[in-house]
Amino acid sequence: MIDPPTSAGGRDAVLLRAREGLWRAVRSRDEHAAAAAVFAALDDGAGAEDVLLEVIAPVQHKVGTEWAADRLTVAQEHAATAIQDRIITAMADRVPVTRPRGGRGTVAVACVDGDWHVLPTRILAEVLRHRGYPVDFLGAQVPTSRLIAHLHRTAPAALALSSSLPTHLPGAHTAISAAQAAGVPVLAGGAAFGADGRYARLLGADGWAPDARGATAVLDGGAGRRASPPARRCRPADRGGSAAPRRPGVHAGLPEQTATGAEHHGRARGTGARDAHVHRGPAGAHRRGRAPRRGLPGHGPVHR
Repeated sequence: MIDPPTSAGGRDAVLLRAREGLWRAVRSRDEHAAAAAVFAALDDGAGAEDVLLEVIAPVQHKVGTEWAADRLTVAQEHAATAIQDRIITAMADRVPVTRPRGGRGTVAVACVDGDWHVLPTRILAEVLRHRGYPVDFLGAQVPTSRLIAHLHRTAPAALALSSSLPTHLPGAHTAISAAQAAGVPVLAGGAAFGADGRYARLLGADGWAPDARGATAVLDGGAGRRASPPARRCRPADRGGSAAPRRPGVHAGLPEQTATGAEHHGRARGTGARDAHVHRGPAGAHRRGRAPRRGLPGHGPVHR
């Protein structure tokens, strides 16, 4: 059983039925039943954001938990994740997103280089769209050099960057520093940054959020959690996205990375399901070299 909601009636009952139905469907790889469970909740009055965050996300978390306990194979986890991804696409066709609100800059959403756990970022992107944000969804495993070149071309208001595994934190550090050098503030999210965002703070992100609702709160300038200034400020990577320096004061504080290369690459694409709860003013002109430092909407820059 998936954890039930606190109340048995009304909205909670609708979402519970949808969660239970979706879990049964993805476990048996029945895409039609999965769609029926989700669309029934929408027809019964559940909002798209509630379905994304209280049906699809917890079911995906359950898929990952079952995979980690060896009760689902990697192939079964991939099949379940693919069904969930297609359901999100079908939802987008069925429930129109909010027209982008004036004055809100575009939010780029991406996974760090090497991170294939795309579904949490997909959920975040859809929630942001439903909140009226223009979204530039870049997907999984975006090479840092390509990401930074894209940020220079498009000048988004913020980058929501997801990292699911601690093994990707050095790459996240490079991406954070390089994005900030391009003048784009970074909102970090994902299990790799720690349950309290400690590694987002350590790596110098402008903000951190534990989930999609928290990310929208940060972007709205509301009650979202913001990363504190790191103990040492790291020099950003250059415009081309070259590696940031490996300062002992930063990388020595990261969690132990004990997995071998074979273990990491063999399991990396099967773990994204566990992270579905995480996951993150118009840009000024950029010039060659370091761009003007900006903070997240509603916040000043973390670095001073």
